[in-house]
Amino acid sequence: MGVERMLPLFKMVQSRGKKLIIRGKLDLADLNLIRKELSPRGLFLQIVIDKTRGSEATEGIFPPWG
Repeated sequence: MGVERMLPLFKMVQSRGKKLIIRGKLDLADLNLIRKELSPRGLFLQIVIDKTRGSEATEGIFPPWG
């Protein structure tokens, strides 16, 4: 199930004041969506990538949350 389909569930968890852990293969589009739609408060991301160059693609996606 993709991040976009799970957003309502993620938002429900956050609205109840719970911590949210998202783990998996997240691409740049997923990360941008998470950043746009979710609060950073209590949000933990464990991003799984296949290769070192995959990590380079996500550099800069997490400047200070604003």
